[in-house]
Amino acid sequence: MMLNNAWRKILMVKNLINRKRSLEVEHSQLVASIKNLPIGFLIIEKNHNIIFVNPAMDQILGLTKEVLSLDELSKIVLASGVDFQKLCAHCRGYKTAFTLPEVAFRDKILKITSIPIVTSGDRKITETAVLVEDISEAKL
Repeated sequence: MMLNNAWRKILMVKNLINRKRSLEVEHSQLVASIKNLPIGFLIIEKNHNIIFVNPAMDQILGLTKEVLSLDELSKIVLASGVDFQKLCAHCRGYKTAFTLPEVAFRDKILKITSIPIVTSGDRKITETAVLVEDISEAKL
């Protein structure tokens, strides 16, 4: 009987280790995919800290330094009339995606979409994703 319990515990631990490895692989694949998106992508926490920015976002917005907060990002793009804080607040308030279809930014025309990231269980918004696409060529 004790031997059966010991084997069960060993199998349980082995299954947990395998599941952890699987999740790590999935995470790596997801991060690699997002980093290689041709559109800008960032994730903003509720407290306005930016926790992820892909290289396309840096290129599209011409970011030359690491932007760590929504406040800093808003200052960079405020001249275009886009208030990222209001955009994210609207998205979180209505729990739905919100798109600005055409935004003039420097010499570009951008499409900006704010998307709430909602937990599957309690349906709480944990973060906000922002997608920025340079649609300048499509507008020519």
